Amino acid sequence: MDSPVINMPEIILSDETLKQVEALAKQTTPDEALWISGYFAGWARSKLATSNATRHASSLESVNNTNDSEKPSLCILYGTETGNSFDLAEKLTAILRDEGYVVSCSDIDDFKIQRLKKEKYVLMITSTHGDGDPPETAKTFFEAIAGRKAPNLEHLQYAVLGLGDLSYEYFCEAAKYIDKRFSELGAKSLIERVDCDVDYDEAAGKWIEGITLKLKELIATEETTNKTTIYNTGQNEPVEDVSTQEFDKRHPFEAEVIESIKITGNGSTKHISHIEVSLEGSGLSYLPGDALGVIPVNASSNVDDILTALNLTGEEHVNDDSKTLRESLLYDYDITTLTSRFLEAWYGLSKAESLKEFLPTQERALLFEYASRNHIVDVIQKYPVSSIDPLEFLKGLRKLQPRLYSIASSQDMLVDEAHITVSKVEYQLHQRDRHGVASFHLCSQLEPGQTVPVYIQKNNNFRLPEDTKTPIIMIGAGTGIAPYRAFLQHRETSDIKSGTTWLFFGERNFRTDFLYQTEWQRWLRDGYLDRISLAFSRDGKEKVYVQHRLIEEGKDVFKWLEKGACIYVCGDASYMAKDVDKALLTIIQNEGQMSAERANEYLKILSQQKRYRKDVY
Repeated sequence: MDSPVINMPEIILSDETLKQVEALAKQTTPDEALWISGYFAGWARSKLATSNATRHASSLESVNNTNDSEKPSLCILYGTETGNSFDLAEKLTAILRDEGYVVSCSDIDDFKIQRLKKEKYVLMITSTHGDGDPPETAKTFFEAIAGRKAPNLEHLQYAVLGLGDLSYEYFCEAAKYIDKRFSELGAKSLIERVDCDVDYDEAAGKWIEGITLKLKELIATEETTNKTTIYNTGQNEPVEDVSTQEFDKRHPFEAEVIESIKITGNGSTKHISHIEVSLEGSGLSYLPGDALGVIPVNASSNVDDILTALNLTGEEHVNDDSKTLRESLLYDYDITTLTSRFLEAWYGLSKAESLKEFLPTQERALLFEYASRNHIVDVIQKYPVSSIDPLEFLKGLRKLQPRLYSIASSQDMLVDEAHITVSKVEYQLHQRDRHGVASFHLCSQLEPGQTVPVYIQKNNNFRLPEDTKTPIIMIGAGTGIAPYRAFLQHRETSDIKSGTTWLFFGERNFRTDFLYQTEWQRWLRDGYLDRISLAFSRDGKEKVYVQHRLIEEGKDVFKWLEKGACIYVCGDASYMAKDVDKALLTIIQNEGQMSAERANEYLKILSQQKRYRKDVY
């Protein structure tokens, strides 16, 4: 991809000054360069303010796009786990900049709540994680805004967009809380909050359109053609036009499967596959910590079950006759997850009184309990509808969503390949075998030579430290080991042996489930990995997990933390990540001789310093 052409002002540097600038550029990291650029921009502005305006001053001002108080300034904040909020924030930033507004865009993690005092308009986009929690990186902001030191916001106008999943009980709870709290603090809502399900494009698009129209109403007289990009000094990348990436979530790349190998041994209670895909010709790039987005396909047997229950052939045409019903069910819709949306639609079609108690207007706990033990096919088999219109059925379904898998490889080493580690989800429900949509497709249906639509999902919150001398502690269970394989491949390719590394890994059985065992042993031997602690829960009389190994090694873990170590946690959010949290708090209390309150503060500071990073799901 060609580099963009940047029109620079006609400011002439002497040969000696140019040499100094070039020498400085070679010595700085990208983040340092961004900081230095901001420093010199501020220095230049102060000089220009005390001198007569010149041709050069005018030229420099047009490049720096300074944010005068007379110009409308909009602040966009996003809280994200999977990158969707970030993508929408990018889109909103580009649209508003094109409208002539001065826009700053920031991860909530990098935004101090006291800055809200200086903002006039704040547009918030946030997802919800786990049991109604904010995204991991946004927790500090949410705690601060909930506290007694939260600022008065009577001067502020705001709007909130929530991303969530209707199949969860606490749908868009983080967005609902921010909306409520901002209002309590005196802020005025620009437009009504919108809560989006997983297929959020249409609802989010209407929210963005509503915001744009409302802002035109309010500050049309203050519009300017001046456009600003404000860079964060943390590890988040500058906001850029989403069109610069050819392949993305909406336009995925058809990647050829190079290899698909079951890496759990015979007798294992799990089926875990190592899958390699080719990115050759895509132009896609990734860093250790990023995820591979995979567009799944429903199993044909599941589609057959749905069609049989509906008494339809699948050859019926939908979507202006361009696609058959079977094709739509295979590729476009979630035909498994039972949602309030589907139950409401099916009640309307079937008039089944037994479904009435599970409607969205009733007790939500009943709905989620029922949805947890039934799939869509179970409902349509139990409450059949004769002569159903295919389009009416599709209206009750939501779009089939991509799945994100932590990339288990380094592009520095493998160039045109991306590797992922996938655990096939298998279980029984109503005496029938069931399986996960994406994991079944990847582990049981795809073969080498076939293709799968993919894209790269950046994860700037799970990066290796810029300083290679920083010690790192990697904690993972099961497929949570994937990003650490990428970390170590990166260290090996770059021949990085400075900075000690420690892996905590947990699975069920040593003999069958020690994923990538020979690679970890080789990295230990060659000096790229310094220490490894293992927890195999089914090998002994008592179950031992990674959190138990952490506590056993508590003294050394705390020493590493005191020496500036970064901790990474990858894996299950419901249990493992919470148990690791508790274990770390216990270690900090015991080894640091701290109270529970001080230990909590210690761990919070680690997160704020980006030394406690999580990639949990």
